[in-house]
Amino acid sequence: MQRGVYIPFTPAVCLVHQFVNYGIWYAAIFSMIWLSLERHILIFHSSLTRTARGRCLFHYIPLAIFALYAPVFYFYITFIYPCERMYDAYTLVCGGPYYTCSFPQSLH
Repeated sequence: MQRGVYIPFTPAVCLVHQFVNYGIWYAAIFSMIWLSLERHILIFHSSLTRTARGRCLFHYIPLAIFALYAPVFYFYITFIYPCERMYDAYTLVCGGPYYTCSFPQSLH
């Protein structure tokens, strides 16, 4: 409503908003953490990345893990996790993360 544009409240909008708010945000944070660690490795332990095996072990694999862990985890938590969802259009992120709710009775 800040610019006169109203996004209709639907469960799909809430789920996408939660995924972007948690999954993409934490992926950026995890990537920044890895980039800080990799900078240390490149400055103080540059011999670890001189070979193709070293680059794979200390650059590509950790970068992929750090970049993909959060989006994959929060995709599962947001879209696949079996939970009864109650949406509230008047709260932040439509009511918060749904992985904190209880399981449906059918799973007990």
